[in-house]
Amino acid sequence: MAVALTGSIGFSPDLKIKKSKKKNLKSKKKFEKSTFYFFCHPTPFSPTLSSTTKKTMLGPYMELAKLWPIYFLFYLALQFILPRAIRLFVDKNDIKWNWLHGQTRSGGRAAEYAAYLLISGGIVIFCSLLAIEKWSDIQDIPIPDRLDQNIPEAQLLASIMLAYQLYNFSICFLLPDDCGRMDNYLHHAATALLAYFVLHPYAHYYAFFFVGVAELSNVPLTIVDACRSLPKLGEMIPNVNIIARVLFAISFFVIRVFWWPYISYQFWWSSIERLSNGTAHSNVVVFIFLTFNVGLTFLQFFWAKRIGMQMLKMVGIVKSKTSSNQDQKEK
Repeated sequence: MAVALTGSIGFSPDLKIKKSKKKNLKSKKKFEKSTFYFFCHPTPFSPTLSSTTKKTMLGPYMELAKLWPIYFLFYLALQFILPRAIRLFVDKNDIKWNWLHGQTRSGGRAAEYAAYLLISGGIVIFCSLLAIEKWSDIQDIPIPDRLDQNIPEAQLLASIMLAYQLYNFSICFLLPDDCGRMDNYLHHAATALLAYFVLHPYAHYYAFFFVGVAELSNVPLTIVDACRSLPKLGEMIPNVNIIARVLFAISFFVIRVFWWPYISYQFWWSSIERLSNGTAHSNVVVFIFLTFNVGLTFLQFFWAKRIGMQMLKMVGIVKSKTSSNQDQKEK
């Protein structure tokens, strides 16, 4: 009798469970529309994926890629901890290392900039090795399919690069004396946005080059920057500095001046084909990629000019302003 009465009034347990599930579903949909979900769940611009592709993408690399906000916070935490650790363990009276308590050539704090170079160097080495290890395996992908081919490792690479470029952008504000140039702001912001779009997923093949193989030139650059901004370190390792400068110049011109335009040409060809036949997953994203690719390519040539002049000065073909002024004084 009690059961029948409860059922007739409408308080059945099944009805309560259905209402609870409906409420949870609404909460889930509301969360999926939130900004946090949009930035942490890489699917907004995804084309329709087959079940086989989804299984491939739902691997460890895909799951690790979702953690990019944590990577970003981790880099910032290291930037906060490492300089304090350096000043704590390096004695001010140590003649060999007391420069870590001083300033950089630009007037910034040496320990902070040294910590930034350690973090940056570790990240670019990891990204370069990951891309180089996979590069030969993805050359079998036909050029027309390279824009849409899903490569799980590229998800992790793009997430690390997104966090790294956001970290770099923050460093421009935290260390303005050493990193606050306008070209740095533009480069880091543009690269971060492109890395974010790669997570959706898009242009995985090209991500291996632009944010992986291309980072190889930044490995010796880290040493060059350290020796230039921290003169005492340059005096301690003069031969390493010279070797790093030569390796940086060679790798920069080979990868970013000659190889970069060739890969960009392939990317443009495939992108324009997608736009012309209406198969682009998002016209807006494709236009952003093409526009930024032009800007970043010109930035490579702008840097190449500066690097070329520095190399000519180093070998004595072009005299620096200081040496030319000294020659005029002697005359």
